[in-house]
Amino acid sequence: MLVDTGASKCMIPASYNREYLKLPTLGKTEGVVTADGRVSFDNVSIPRITLAELVLKSGPEYAQLIPNETDLQEANVDAWLGNALVLGMNYLSKFDITLKRTGFIVVER
Repeated sequence: MLVDTGASKCMIPASYNREYLKLPTLGKTEGVVTADGRVSFDNVSIPRITLAELVLKSGPEYAQLIPNETDLQEANVDAWLGNALVLGMNYLSKFDITLKRTGFIVVER
């Protein structure tokens, strides 16, 4: 997911919801200001979002990113159905986030 500190809410692609999640719509938000102008989004509630730590494991002939689940999670996260996968501030504001000069992002409670 794209971490977007300028987004007020999380967003999931409407096509992904239709095909896989099948979350019911809970209304509509009108007049959301985006880079594309004012738009409307259907609202859903994501049952749980958990941040995972990605660990780079490498050897002489391979490199893998291994996800490790963390306790950094929230239940019943409000989201919009759109065309992107975005973590917005309604989720991100629950955590302390630090960007390191080494390129790492540290997320803590």
